[in-house]
Amino acid sequence: QLLGLSYKLHGYMLVHLGQPQRAVASFERALELHQSHDDREDIGRIYNVMGEAARVSGDYAAAVEWYKQALAIGRELRNPERLIMYTSNLGGALVGLGKYAQAIKYLHQALGLTNALSWYAIRDFFFASG
Repeated sequence: QLLGLSYKLHGYMLVHLGQPQRAVASFERALELHQSHDDREDIGRIYNVMGEAARVSGDYAAAVEWYKQALAIGRELRNPERLIMYTSNLGGALVGLGKYAQAIKYLHQALGLTNALSWYAIRDFFFASG
């Protein structure tokens, strides 16, 4: 798993250095390694960063496909923070494609999830404080 993390971090670095096309190779290798361990959470994260690399490259159609895969895993794992991220990223990529009605649907979902998560965090804070 450490090797997969190394490839993923290398990919992040390349995206931030403005080389998203080169980052894809690192993300693909990280994906292979995480798939061999069936690490669903990291697979979802890698799909998300593959979407980010595609979006930064201007390939919004590919970004949408990667974000949809990340979102499917986020839903499977029921991770609220990841669901918010993946849903909003998908909405943003749809904006890039000019598919505004679909984008609004996903962005509203992300906003609803954010509001729900915020409510639960506030509730838990006050009830935990006694």
